[in-house]
Amino acid sequence: MDLFLILTFLFYCGAILGWCLEFLFRNLISHKGPRGKFFINPGFCKGPYLPIYGVGLSAMCLISYLITEKIPNASPVIVILIIGAVMILIEFIGGFVLLQNNIRLWDYRDRPGNIMGIVCPLFSLIWLAIGAVYYLFIHPTIIDWIIWLADNLSYCFVVGFFWGVFIIDLVTSNKEANKLNV
Repeated sequence: MDLFLILTFLFYCGAILGWCLEFLFRNLISHKGPRGKFFINPGFCKGPYLPIYGVGLSAMCLISYLITEKIPNASPVIVILIIGAVMILIEFIGGFVLLQNNIRLWDYRDRPGNIMGIVCPLFSLIWLAIGAVYYLFIHPTIIDWIIWLADNLSYCFVVGFFWGVFIIDLVTSNKEANKLNV
């Protein structure tokens, strides 16, 4: 049960942090944003979370933990490459599933080497860098912190509340998207 709570909390943190990162990128950095007229919600849902980032953070933690536990002398380069490959795979699968529903939340078609506009070498390198930062700097300290949180009852309430709100939002957003695709 602890592993489930840890992964759900990481999903929660990753989804919210990912939304913040995408919100800032799309509204302040990207040349494609409206620049001050209105803000773009970078996600499919109405709330401030992007599930793909939640899956990504959970996957990075799980990979780091499993490799560290099972192969204590594993090369950090190999671990980082595995994390990068999994993150790219998550991005591709997420983008592909969205495309099957006629939804394109990101578009790399103008980038060289892209595959279906879903993944491209530039953002694959960014995922690899994020994986390296996570594995080398964040993972060593985050596990103890999360285990401490998992022992507190309020932690379970926060995670449960998030999942309740998230599932309602996901169902509502999906219904709206299906209406638009009809």
